[in-house]
Amino acid sequence: YINNQIMFDYFSQINYLKQIGAREGYCTIVDVGGGYTKVGGVSGIPIQESFRRFNIGGQDITKYCQRLLQERFNITGTAYATIEEWLHEGGTVEGDAVSTMKNFKRKEVDIKDILNTPEMLFDYAKYYKKERRFNSITQVFVPAIERVPEKSEVGAELILGSVIVCHRASYFNGLTQRLQRELAEEFFDYKNQ
Repeated sequence: YINNQIMFDYFSQINYLKQIGAREGYCTIVDVGGGYTKVGGVSGIPIQESFRRFNIGGQDITKYCQRLLQERFNITGTAYATIEEWLHEGGTVEGDAVSTMKNFKRKEVDIKDILNTPEMLFDYAKYYKKERRFNSITQVFVPAIERVPEKSEVGAELILGSVIVCHRASYFNGLTQRLQRELAEEFFDYKNQ
């Protein structure tokens, strides 16, 4: 499944890569789906050995937001569409959302913490109060990138030159900037890619 999804993401973005002037056939795909985040490197073709999966995705963010609504405002019931709308409008991975009041189910609620919830893609432990093997997208990204030069004849600089973020989380504010900042720390030699 991961193989098929990463390959589909890559081939669906070939025209975009051409438009931005990226070197054709070299990029990294980050697919933030419903249940998982998938990462893979492309060197001519997607390199299967680089595919990694981080078991945090959009559903985890939405479920956490539902729990916040229940615990803080005693709001129960499915609110997926409303939460998705709020996250689409102002969800951020930087944790810098401002106080935002919304009227929801006849209650006035401050959705600031909901808007900050996408940060869990980069800091799982902050939200769930436990460490895991992989605590962020970046920690999954690094071994994925490191596998590409082992299986192809290119260096990491080509793969880091174009990072494509697909699906659910591609609209979160600050996602590309935070990913770029964290990757610059991990791959210091290529920080300007």
